Amino acid sequence: MPEARRQYGYFCLPLLYRDEFIGRMDCKAHRKTGTLEIKSLHLERHCFDEDLVIAAFAEAIKHFSHFQQCDSVTLTRTYPEHLTQRLRTALEVSE
Repeated sequence: MPEARRQYGYFCLPLLYRDEFIGRMDCKAHRKTGTLEIKSLHLERHCFDEDLVIAAFAEAIKHFSHFQQCDSVTLTRTYPEHLTQRLRTALEVSE
């Protein structure tokens, strides 16, 4: 599908928390620079505490980025947008 028509990105991974679907992530590992780029993060409405979900997501990304041979993470877009800064802080990422 052409990029303009993609809703969630080219390489969209499902996100699970406690066996429930909570969102999608489009990411790319830039191994030459050692950076995991989270191009877009779409979180669905769910009944879990946002702080717990963010902490669990940050911990999972830490392991995922090491698996992808990346030592830093960038976060470009987040939906809903009001979670962007909290996620960046949890991930310790640059803009």
